Amino acid sequence: MGLLAGGFSFALAGTLLYLSIGEDRFYTDLSEAAREAVEQDWLEDGPPAPGVLEEIALAHEKHIYPAYENSYLVFALLSVLVIIVGSGLAWNLSRRLTLPLEKASQSAKLIANGDFSHRMEIPDGASEEIVSLSESFIYLSDSLQKMEDNVRYTSASVAHELRTPLTVIQGYVQGIQDGVFQANTEQLDLILGHVAGLSRLVDDLKLISLAESKGLVLHRTQTDLEACAVDAVNFMRPQFDQAGGALAIAPARRAINVCVDAERVKQALVALISNALRYAGPDARCTVACAHDNGTVSIKVADAGAGFSDEALDRASDRFWRGDPSRDRAQGGSGLGLAVVRAIAEAHGGALELSNAPTGGAVAAITFPSDDA
Repeated sequence: MGLLAGGFSFALAGTLLYLSIGEDRFYTDLSEAAREAVEQDWLEDGPPAPGVLEEIALAHEKHIYPAYENSYLVFALLSVLVIIVGSGLAWNLSRRLTLPLEKASQSAKLIANGDFSHRMEIPDGASEEIVSLSESFIYLSDSLQKMEDNVRYTSASVAHELRTPLTVIQGYVQGIQDGVFQANTEQLDLILGHVAGLSRLVDDLKLISLAESKGLVLHRTQTDLEACAVDAVNFMRPQFDQAGGALAIAPARRAINVCVDAERVKQALVALISNALRYAGPDARCTVACAHDNGTVSIKVADAGAGFSDEALDRASDRFWRGDPSRDRAQGGSGLGLAVVRAIAEAHGGALELSNAPTGGAVAAITFPSDDA
């Protein structure tokens, strides 16, 4: 509406200019006496001489009448010109606005049809709003692409992890049915061992899934963090003793109480200690320490092994990632241990931090917000 009003104002101004040109020509054709007579007040000074009056009438008929008669046509022509130009500008503006929206609509349809690799192009010279919309679609495509890749990777990894134990179980059961194996305690223990491994795998996947969807239920209580660490160390010490390693806990400088799910914290700590035992070698030396620092509390598990590789520091807590891809489940676990630890830590509002000690060896720390932060 503002553009239309401005256009018609332009047409009106053009018409008035046209009339003023006619008036200028009218004055130009008059003699000096006639111009003075036009500017006089005839009621007060009386009418001019007949010759002067005739000159004024002729000039008026020659310039003023035609100007006013043609002013309607001038106004109409200028109005049509304004409409044509305004329509062109409006069409161009509408195309600049609707073309990106059409591209956004096409992008939305492609994404809805599962083409997550599609990226919406940002038009040249687009407004900030259009650029923001385009970037939002690009971010959406990236997120969905990562989600799809993650689902495919997880599905393939789960199938791989299930295949070996299910094949073994099927082989033992088939052998017992065919009389190849005796259904004795030893054979049943082997089958139950693989079933227990499958059960742990399912439980780990469920925990990670619940944590990522913010659905993991935590039974928080005020917990002595060092006592929690002592329980985990006592649980794992027989395995270290059997392997010829050493597992110790460093006493905390002060009592550390924090509101956490004690059982989940123990589960995470046992996973970290097990990981240290697996990768630090047969004579693994591992130390567990609790600390309070800068508004956070932490439990650190440090070993004297080779430490984390650069890739491991970035990916060790990813699902199904193993430091040595050649290892199978029996040797290298399911690849979910650190992913479970990270899920438990993040569910408490904390984090899993991986690093290498300056003197050598890997350090894995679970941090939690302190109650008195």
